[in-house]
Amino acid sequence: LELATIAREHQNDRDRAAELLHQALGVMPEHEEALARYVDHFRERRDWRGLIDLYEFALDNAREAGMPADDLVRRLEEIAQLSELRLGDIPRAIDAWDRIAEIEPGSSKVTEALRRLNARGKMWEQLVASLENEVANAPSPAHRETVLKKMAQTYRERQIEPRRAIELYEQIVSANPDDENVLKSLMELYEREGDDAGLASALRRLLEVDERRVVEQMARAGKATDAPKDWPVAKRAERLTQLRRLALLYETRLADVDGVVYASSAVLELLSGDRDALERMERVLEKAGDPRLEQTLEYHAAASTSPAERAKLLKHLAKLATARGDDMAALERWEQTLRASPADPDALAALSELYERAERWPELVQVIERRDGGRPLPAPGTPDAAVRALELERYATVLDTHLQDPVRAVKAWHRVLELTPKNRTALDALARLYRASSKWRELADVLGNQVPLFATLDLTRAAAAAMERAEILEQRLGAPGDAIKVLELLIHDLNPNDLEAHTALRRLHEARGDFDAAVRVAEREMYLSPEPIRKIARGLEIGMICRDRLNNPTRALQAFKRVLELDAQQDEALSGAAELLGKLGRWKEYVATLERMLAILQGTEQYDGLAEERRALVQRIAAATADKLGDPKAAFRWWRRAHEEAPDEQTLADVRRAGEAYGLWRELGEVLTDERKRLIAVGNGVPSEPARFVALSRELAGACER
Repeated sequence: LELATIAREHQNDRDRAAELLHQALGVMPEHEEALARYVDHFRERRDWRGLIDLYEFALDNAREAGMPADDLVRRLEEIAQLSELRLGDIPRAIDAWDRIAEIEPGSSKVTEALRRLNARGKMWEQLVASLENEVANAPSPAHRETVLKKMAQTYRERQIEPRRAIELYEQIVSANPDDENVLKSLMELYEREGDDAGLASALRRLLEVDERRVVEQMARAGKATDAPKDWPVAKRAERLTQLRRLALLYETRLADVDGVVYASSAVLELLSGDRDALERMERVLEKAGDPRLEQTLEYHAAASTSPAERAKLLKHLAKLATARGDDMAALERWEQTLRASPADPDALAALSELYERAERWPELVQVIERRDGGRPLPAPGTPDAAVRALELERYATVLDTHLQDPVRAVKAWHRVLELTPKNRTALDALARLYRASSKWRELADVLGNQVPLFATLDLTRAAAAAMERAEILEQRLGAPGDAIKVLELLIHDLNPNDLEAHTALRRLHEARGDFDAAVRVAEREMYLSPEPIRKIARGLEIGMICRDRLNNPTRALQAFKRVLELDAQQDEALSGAAELLGKLGRWKEYVATLERMLAILQGTEQYDGLAEERRALVQRIAAATADKLGDPKAAFRWWRRAHEEAPDEQTLADVRRAGEAYGLWRELGEVLTDERKRLIAVGNGVPSEPARFVALSRELAGACER
């Protein structure tokens, strides 16, 4: 029942509503509302036979349900009256009263009705027999036609057997198609019978007769016969009324598509652009899926004077083209719709898709801009904001990728970010655009927004963005302080093992003179460096900064020692460590370090060329051993070794001075003796330098005397 209500009241489909009511009665035959609404349907259609059949159906169900006799009699009386008055079916009316007599045997009302109907039936039978006899004996076709008209008229006026009257009139029309009065009588009978198909056929034939007569009159008057608009005004008005009635019959009662097209087309011949005819034709053709719909819509659109109506029709045409997959036709139709209604949302939406498929990017941008219309942005986080962000992202992508318009693309991407600040696509695009245009401040801001966003998904990418931002702040914007903060954030929160970040951060601290911070970073950098060479270089740098910049020998010494753990023969580390050990007064370690340095020199291939360097080391060892460790004999041995490495007056003077200072006369005598032997060896058994030999001998004598 609800579906029937929707079909009738909202879809204006009475036939579908009747089908649904029929189904409802099939499920529950006694349902009063369904029965009443089905009765109303037959009365509206003037379908008296169908109504009587429905009453018979209801009567059978009521009898099975045990309905009281009074209700059964009431329904039988309705059947009898309809049969007699509406159908002129005397036998059926008598049958209904006979059934009432079975229920109420002594009813005077039933007796009177049966008497009246039986008398009427007998009189009618006699009259019909007389007329049929006259028809059979008619001497000519004209006389026969006259008798047939009389006979049909009798049936019509007496309202008895209307179907027989219709048959008689049809016989007359078949013999004389142009008999206007007969056609009108046929129309009346068909309408009374509720025969919509017959009524439409009779009305159409009547219209054709009128058309032939008017055309003949115009031809005799010397006027054009193919110009319905030139017909007499009264005849045009009458024909329009009849055509509208015929079109309504074809549409609402018969669902005859061709009939509607015929009637509506005839109306349009008389009245170009008639909205009612066009809309009826469009409605019926669309419902039937008829291809003639497009032609009708095109004609309607061309005839329309209202921009709104024309836009509606063009939109319909565009949707039809879209439905059949004809993008080019749909594109043309939607463009026409937009010209008729510049702000039509459906046209803008459809054109945006079609332009994108056709890769017509400038037009697509214009359509998207018109759809946006400079509307204020909705509040972020709302469903409207999400939808709007998608539209703006599409707009920005076209500007950026296809039109390569960076200025407008930047503005569009920023509008996307206003709605969705964490939009990765927008941030990536802005970073690329700002990088290409060398807008470093803006690029730094975008990278700053990307870092926390990437940190939740891709730490590697987040670290790369932070590193790039730090480089821009330092090299492009001259903001080392901000660069340091970015790098510290990178190391602390994103990737504590990022070697490149440590290197950059150390360099920035050094440039700013913050050597303590530079050392802390360099120590981590040294730990992270995979190559030993880099570790050594960083360790040496740490040691030098601690020694020269921070004046922290202990920390510097630790750095040099770490280097020596990696490379025990690293000369700079050894030299620096020895120097620092001396400053710290750690003389044993100082001497041991110098001895390591000396041992390394002795193991080199350029041993002979490093005599001076070796002698200097030996002298340093000797001096520290004597003065700091309090071991003059050991120190004398080191001085003696230095003299033996590269003997000259200076080394001999050092030995002499040490022997005299510490009273090591015997050891000094041994050195002098060796020196005398060297002079003799050089002179092949004779002292090569006699004067020096004599001086050494006297000095040896003095030492021996001591």
